[in-house]
Amino acid sequence: MKKIAMYCLQLLAIVGVASLTSCGGSDTVTPVGTPTIKTENGATYTTKKFEKGEVVKVKVTAEIPGGVEIFQVWRKNGAGQNTQVNTFNALFPAVGATTYTKTFDITVAADEVVGTTIVYTFRVRNSSMTAGTFIEATYSYEVAAQGQGGGGGVAPLLRAIISVGLGAQTATEGSYLATALSGTNVSVNGATVTNGVFTTTQAGALTAGQKQAIDITFGAGNATGIAKTGADATHGLIMSPAYRDQTANQFNNPMGTDARATTFKTSTLTSLSAVTATEVNNLDHSTGTAAYVAFASGNPVYSFRNA
Repeated sequence: MKKIAMYCLQLLAIVGVASLTSCGGSDTVTPVGTPTIKTENGATYTTKKFEKGEVVKVKVTAEIPGGVEIFQVWRKNGAGQNTQVNTFNALFPAVGATTYTKTFDITVAADEVVGTTIVYTFRVRNSSMTAGTFIEATYSYEVAAQGQGGGGGVAPLLRAIISVGLGAQTATEGSYLATALSGTNVSVNGATVTNGVFTTTQAGALTAGQKQAIDITFGAGNATGIAKTGADATHGLIMSPAYRDQTANQFNNPMGTDARATTFKTSTLTSLSAVTATEVNNLDHSTGTAAYVAFASGNPVYSFRNA
């Protein structure tokens, strides 16, 4: 999915589970199971990546035969040293407690480095264990880039980047948009293009790679997507470059065999003001898509998937 013109505001509670339980003896506590990551309603994420500001909820469950003597939480930042975390003292089990279930809220710090793995270690010792020994369970996550957090992130995924003007076949504005080239200086036919919008002549003069970067084109046509002018041009169309390559559609195709396929779909998103990364990633282009979309009234949102 090409994430054009967008970044989101959403804070989701993410739940991880680290289990500690007994294996039969009164002097032993053994961690069982692998920590998992879930939303509060039970939906499982396939990633354990969270961005700065997101809240990770780690649920720790333990059975401690003989009762808690010491309970600790340690944190390791990447390759750094383990540091004992006292922030959660109020959530620790009481000395002597034999069962424990508690959720720890961990906020990804603003000074974390993207790509760093953070490891939290939960350590417990009961009254029968040797001094200096603990049973441990760990929970780890990776610090993700803005907008790529497990719950959609707390920073906008979608935000306006540029406004572009696209012209139809009789207009002077360019009809060909390469979203990946927006903000990049492209020299073509003695002119410098910075907004990624090219005229027919310019599009034809681009390199093969630049032509292949064009993912949205514009034209005026009828209800069936055939190029029209004058009174017959009743629909503004955003089109796949490859759609222009079909002779029956009568649109110019300066990209030739480098015209790539893009699919369009009216989106299920009703607003871009609070859309999450998860929602964008879940936009389904496997069915119900088209090679062109005729603009409609009511400010609908359109999604597209490029080559």
